Amino acid sequence: MKKNKKRIWIRIIAFCMSLVIAACSTAAADNVEAKTNTKLKVHFIDVGCGDSILIQYGSGAKAEYGMIDAGPVYYTKTNKKKVDTSNRARNYLKKQKITHLKFVLLTHPHQDHIGGMIKILDDPKIKIDTIYGNDFDLKVLQSSKNKNKQSASTAKLIKYRDDEGIYAQVIAKIQKKVKQKETTYVVPKAGDKVYLGNACLTFYGVINARYKYARRGDLNYRQVNKYSIVTRLTYKKNSFLFTGDAQKETIEQLVKKGYNLQAQVLKVPHHGMQDILKDSKKARSDHRYLFKKVKAKTAIISNGYKNSYKAPHKKTLNELKSADVYDTGSRGTIVVTSDGKRLSVKVQKKKGPSYKKTRKGKK
Repeated sequence: MKKNKKRIWIRIIAFCMSLVIAACSTAAADNVEAKTNTKLKVHFIDVGCGDSILIQYGSGAKAEYGMIDAGPVYYTKTNKKKVDTSNRARNYLKKQKITHLKFVLLTHPHQDHIGGMIKILDDPKIKIDTIYGNDFDLKVLQSSKNKNKQSASTAKLIKYRDDEGIYAQVIAKIQKKVKQKETTYVVPKAGDKVYLGNACLTFYGVINARYKYARRGDLNYRQVNKYSIVTRLTYKKNSFLFTGDAQKETIEQLVKKGYNLQAQVLKVPHHGMQDILKDSKKARSDHRYLFKKVKAKTAIISNGYKNSYKAPHKKTLNELKSADVYDTGSRGTIVVTSDGKRLSVKVQKKKGPSYKKTRKGKK
C-alpha cells in the first residue's frame, strides 16, 4: 500500500514538474519572439541644413536611444534669411518623450552638426551616458590668403576654433557635465563599438585626413569635414552608414584600412553637396568613390528647405541613380524602420522618395 502511495506521489510531482517546464518553455519562446520582433528605427530629423540622427531600439519603457549630431543653431535660406533651428533636435526628443540617451556622437565640430547640443546640454531632464567626438585640441591646417597656392606643405597647423564661438560653447558645457560626473567624453578609436539592444554601431574613426587638393575655399573648413567620424550601424541583416561631412580622402583611408562600407541605407555626406575637386571630371562629384563602395539602395540627404547652398547638387544626384533618395528639405523628418530583415521608410511630408532610382526629376 505504501509503495502504491509513493508511486502516486512520484507521478504527481513529475506531472507538476512537466507543467512548470512547459510554462517556462512557453515564456522563453514568447521572450525570443518579442526580441525577434523588436524594431530598430533611425530618425533623420529635419533640423534644416545640418545633421541630427536619432537611433531607437525597441519601444515603450524598454526602448534604448542614441544620437548622431544635433543639428545647427541656424541655417540660411536662398532668400538670405536665417532660420533658427537651435531647438529642433531637443524639441524632437521632447516630442518623443525621450529623457535618456545612451550616447551622442558629434561627428565633427561644425555648427551645423553640433549647434543643437547647446539646448540639449542645457536641458536637465535629458541624461546622456557618453558623448563621443574629436579631440577638443583638434589641429587643422591654416587657410592662406592666396587660396590658389595653399597646400599641406606650406600651411601651419593651428588649434581649431570656429568664428562664431559655437564650438567653444559646446566644449565648455560638455566639460562642465564631465566635471560634475553627469556624462563621460570619449574620443573613439577605429573599431570601437556601442550597442543599443542587438543593434551595433561601429566607429570607423577618428581618421587623420590631411589636406590634399589646392581647391579654392577655406582650407581650415574643408579639413574639419575630413575629420568626420564615420560609423556603420548593423541590426541582423540590415545596415546603415553614417558619414557626417566626410570627404574623399577620409573614405580612401577607410578603404585602405579594410573597413566594410557596404550598407543598404546611406546618409549622404555634406548635405548632398558635390564637393568638386580640381581634378574632378565633368559631371562627377567628390563622393562618387564612396557611393560605389557603399552600394546603397536608399540614400538620405539632410539639407534643409530652400537652403542657401541649393543642396542637393545635381552632380551628387547623378552619382546616386541606383538609389531612392530622400531629402529632409522636401520630405521633412525621415524615419527608416528595420525588423532585422526588411526596411521601410516613412516621411513627414508628401509621399515616397524625393528622387526615384530612374532620376527623371524631383516629385
